[in-house]
Amino acid sequence: MPAAPTATRQAIRNRLTLSMVLFVLLCALSIGLTVAIVAGTISTISERTRTTLALVDTATDLRLAITAERALAMDYGLSRSPRTLDAFGDAQDAEQQAYVEFSRLAPDDAELTDALARVRILFGSWRENFAEPYLGDVTNDTAVSGGVAVVQSESAFRP
Repeated sequence: MPAAPTATRQAIRNRLTLSMVLFVLLCALSIGLTVAIVAGTISTISERTRTTLALVDTATDLRLAITAERALAMDYGLSRSPRTLDAFGDAQDAEQQAYVEFSRLAPDDAELTDALARVRILFGSWRENFAEPYLGDVTNDTAVSGGVAVVQSESAFRP
């Protein structure tokens, strides 16, 4: 009869060992799954952060390009330097590059696309109604004085 209790004890011991091993495996699986989910979430957040930072940088580049165009138009009126016209062209190129970068970074953002369209229209209107005629007038020595030009520029720039 003593053989039966030993076999029973061994069976109980085997079941306990199997239960502990399964519990440890289940815990390890849960931890692994949790780590994978957290890593995926962190990766997604990191990518969104990089995109957001790139959008902020591009917005800064656009602001700088627009500001440079406005300043260089006035500077050309004062200096009549061909280098200023070249810099004005470079600022226009930087503005266009910023629009391209925005469309690359956020192609499906309708709100951003609409805002950029409004900026393009507003600034395009300024360029068409003030900058291009003013630069031509300066080149032909028929431009208005600096103070009047600033007032005209500001009124053309307002929405």
